[in-house]
Amino acid sequence: MKGMRVIELGSGTGLVGILCAKLGASVVLTDKCFALPLMQANAMENAADSMARGDITVQELLWGQKLSKSLLRDRMNLIVASDVVGCGDEALFPPLLKTLRQLCSPETTILMAYKPRARFERMFFDSVLESFCVSRVWNRLLPSDCYTETFSAPVDVFEIRLRTEKSSREGQPLPCSAAV
Repeated sequence: MKGMRVIELGSGTGLVGILCAKLGASVVLTDKCFALPLMQANAMENAADSMARGDITVQELLWGQKLSKSLLRDRMNLIVASDVVGCGDEALFPPLLKTLRQLCSPETTILMAYKPRARFERMFFDSVLESFCVSRVWNRLLPSDCYTETFSAPVDVFEIRLRTEKSSREGQPLPCSAAV
């Protein structure tokens, strides 16, 4: 990951982005303003670690809003997002999709971890297929000691790339309906 530009959407604690920075990436952690103090504290704590290799910045990002000049200027190599679809609010799907389109270039890869919870979440992936190619790259059940009545579905990780004319001609995307 050394030298890569990475943005984490809906970072929460910033764990995934901090790991990317430890592997040498230049990372932007994003979330709503209420999460920023915890992300900032975690980023500072981990930057002091002798294993820190990349750098981390923290900023608010409201999906669907205009991107900051720095995000528009610095194209991302990788977008990581975990549990952003399973938030229980389908009204967030169009703004999330708009933000993904704004952040992506043909060279950008999105890695999105997703645990199915509700049928309406499939609408997000149906919408994603209009602009992106989607492939499931990982699907595993969590260890049985992690299961509860509400926590027993597998976790999927999808690789998502901006649809290009070439990928559209080649029929590259895996239909999400088979994966969600």
